[in-house]
Amino acid sequence: MSIPETIPEQTPARIRHRGAYLEMLIGSIIGLMASFVLAVDALELAANPNAAFSCDISATISCGTVGSTWQANWLFF
Repeated sequence: MSIPETIPEQTPARIRHRGAYLEMLIGSIIGLMASFVLAVDALELAANPNAAFSCDISATISCGTVGSTWQANWLFF
């Protein structure tokens, strides 16, 4: 007696899971790129505390001034 081979059919649930997989993959790639940029900015801040960064939007919103605070040093920024 042989066991019949079954091939899973493409159901809407599988398609929905594929979309979630692609969404998670794209989000992971964006997060990895953002963390790389922040790591490069942290190294540049260590070398030059007066450097201008890509995340400096204005004088109020500036990651350069935030990165030089004691809280950022405590969190290893």
